[in-house]
Amino acid sequence: MKRVIPIGDNNDMLRQVMPEYNFANPIKDASELNTMLINTMKDQKGVGLAANQIGIATRAFAIHTEPPEVLFNPKITFASEEEVVLEEGCLSYPGVYVKIKRPKDIRVRYKNLHGNIITKKYTGLAARCVQHEIDHLDGVEYFKRAHPIHQERF
Repeated sequence: MKRVIPIGDNNDMLRQVMPEYNFANPIKDASELNTMLINTMKDQKGVGLAANQIGIATRAFAIHTEPPEVLFNPKITFASEEEVVLEEGCLSYPGVYVKIKRPKDIRVRYKNLHGNIITKKYTGLAARCVQHEIDHLDGVEYFKRAHPIHQERF
């Protein structure tokens, strides 16, 4: 299990676009990374965890679905026009919650730990979590998606 990098560590990795996971020449074995992300997410009581949050520079994250899953090289291929505003928190910003508007439903294409391409629809909290984690992989801090009034409070 790895430690989640708090933003106070000034880790630039949390603000950079992560490179794609390379199944032919992996930064870390896919099965090992899969287990590490899921176990760390559970240990930290998170609903999602991106690889760069634990210091691994690649496009992969875990989400707390049933069963938990890890998405490698995810891309959102559809986002609903209907949006929902909810408070979001982040393991890298402990205790900080900000209201953010995000599409209610999304469809994502990604690879599983075996390198197989999957396309899946997510809705509600799972959709929000996937969007939050993709933001991590794109170097986007979640509170920057908040309304300017909420950013100001942050």
